[in-house]
Amino acid sequence: MSETIRILIADDHEVIHNGIVDILKSFNNFRICCHAYTGKEAIQQALAIKPDVIFMDISMPELNGIEATRLIRQENTHSKIIALTQYEENEYVLQFLAAGGNGYLLKNSKKGEFKDAIEAVMNNQRYLSYELSHNLLNSVISKEVQDGEQKKVHLTRREI
Repeated sequence: MSETIRILIADDHEVIHNGIVDILKSFNNFRICCHAYTGKEAIQQALAIKPDVIFMDISMPELNGIEATRLIRQENTHSKIIALTQYEENEYVLQFLAAGGNGYLLKNSKKGEFKDAIEAVMNNQRYLSYELSHNLLNSVISKEVQDGEQKKVHLTRREI
């Protein structure tokens, strides 16, 4: 991936903007092209500039990141949107992905996860941070067992 990837950071905290800039500056092909501090600003920037990747906080003033993602997605199918949030509950993850998000990172993610997430979504794949995918998978498995929906696999005599 040698082409420069333009990134919008949408978060209401300056320290997060600075942290992402710091994390991504060591990667030559990532460039921060714009910043937004509210959900409405995120929509305006996303539609006007059409960045390649948007890091979207879930909790922002004026409009939350899930709703902003939904509205951006209606007009802009180009940009890949990755949640960058503190919310690790499955409901948030599922709502964000249903709104058109492409990936989901926690704010305590390691530097390498940022790179992995960007590369995955740019290759039209979904990305969930390791911790979230582990939690989501465990909750699905637990639900299957609790609901008694665990299905037995029936093997034929030949398969046995």
